[in-house]
Amino acid sequence: MGIKSRIQRSEETAPKEAEETKPAETAAPKEDTAPAEPNEKAEAPVELKEKAELKEKAAPPATRKPQQAGALATAKDTASLVALKDQIDPTEFGYGDVPRIVANNNMIYGPDKMKLGTWIDVQVLSHSQRWMVSPGSDDDEAASLVRASYDGETILHNGEDNGKLVADYIEELKEAGYDKAAVKEYLDIFCLLLDAENHDNAELLAQEGMLNISLSPQSKGKYNAYAKQIKLTVMRGLISPDKTSVVRFKTSLKSANNRDFTLLVPVVPPKEVSDAAVIIGLE
Repeated sequence: MGIKSRIQRSEETAPKEAEETKPAETAAPKEDTAPAEPNEKAEAPVELKEKAELKEKAAPPATRKPQQAGALATAKDTASLVALKDQIDPTEFGYGDVPRIVANNNMIYGPDKMKLGTWIDVQVLSHSQRWMVSPGSDDDEAASLVRASYDGETILHNGEDNGKLVADYIEELKEAGYDKAAVKEYLDIFCLLLDAENHDNAELLAQEGMLNISLSPQSKGKYNAYAKQIKLTVMRGLISPDKTSVVRFKTSLKSANNRDFTLLVPVVPPKEVSDAAVIIGLE
């Protein structure tokens, strides 16, 4: 069945996407020297000279304290939000099955328009790419034609469009008159809510368990940049290596093309917040 014949049907509701101190260095090891010669003119035995030369070649160069290298290795190995990519398979859930957190008009909302305030603290469990195919229109008819993809190639849908190629679906939309039909890349974050500006509502929503934060293309870029720099944040002592999955999201109002929109920007949470967080593992 083509899009024109299905244009009046509403199969689903469109998503509203809303001085570091220089580390001390160890003293260079003393140079190995050959035994003192009893007589300047006397020639040292050949065997002793060869041993001395071998010993001198084996002497290690002066290095920084091993603790320095150890700290860097720890930061590299454990401080990575990037490693949480696809820890949860988003295709195991239908779109909207996991309660969603969105941002609009400088406010963060939970399900049923529950106001959480201008910031939330969460523990990130997993994050995944999501592509949304949109007709490029805000009317109700167009909303019913929005489709999701988790590989950027095929559509995941509980209707007859399931498995259809994204490129083919875009062509169908254009043939139906939606000239601005396009695909945009979002980021789904699966998380646990720890706190929010509205503490009471945060406590209620936290009882839902796992939640989903949908980041727009602009917010997605800021999250990716934050994730890549978290190792430096650990090295600066702003967060513990085992608490890097604790993130605070704050609202940020932006304007473009005469429209205002709200971003969710990740920032380092207060130290007392991350230190107090009890990290929940997926296994």
